[in-house]
Amino acid sequence: MIDRSYYSLPVSQLLDHGSLEGEVEDVDSWFDYVGHYGFGEVEAITIVDLMYENFENELEQPNEHNASIHACRALAQIGDMFAEDDFLHVVEHSKNDALVRNATAALPLLARAHLANLEGYFYDEKMKDADRIGIAERAYELTERYAQVRERCITFLMTALSKYERYSRDLNGFLIYFLVKLEATAASTLIQTALASGKASDEMTGGWPAVQVALKLADKTDFAPEELLCAGDRQRQKEQNLAILLPQKQS
Repeated sequence: MIDRSYYSLPVSQLLDHGSLEGEVEDVDSWFDYVGHYGFGEVEAITIVDLMYENFENELEQPNEHNASIHACRALAQIGDMFAEDDFLHVVEHSKNDALVRNATAALPLLARAHLANLEGYFYDEKMKDADRIGIAERAYELTERYAQVRERCITFLMTALSKYERYSRDLNGFLIYFLVKLEATAASTLIQTALASGKASDEMTGGWPAVQVALKLADKTDFAPEELLCAGDRQRQKEQNLAILLPQKQS
């Protein structure tokens, strides 16, 4: 039996929320806990505790049994990735099949919600471009763990890159790098435009020819070796060649 005195508003409302809505795997049909109850990161720790109430075996009282499932779903919608370890622990160790199924479905939703949070931080006017690079990197890292958010991440990165005029060359270069790592062929025209503008560094990816090769839009043999270098490496190569030629001319 759950000790109701431990849970205060608004989390305590999950104890009497009642039946579950939507199929387990259809996460978009789940009740909107965040929108309805106003849950956020402040409540997340207590919601984790409520999810664990049903960890060992199913509670006999229906509302209490469902409360842990509601907590699991609400936690995923909040999108705070600190909860990822808790979901994984439930999936790997819980004896409650219903909770395991919901936690398994919640993990990609957690990643999706977290990605939406990252987008909000990225476009915060107070953010510096150096911080935006870190945000874009975390968004990319999500796709390495959850393939379900790949397309959403590509859309986010492309939207960010489309504003290349207002961002630094380094930030634009990193956005291109992550898009190339994601093999986002849909972004090829945008990448070409950003590189051609001179507003994007090609240190991470090489120039447009190298990007075409990385995206499998062209073959290495279509270009001279120096064309596949970044601008800095091409300049250094020219300087090295010049240094070799100068002594010969002087002699």
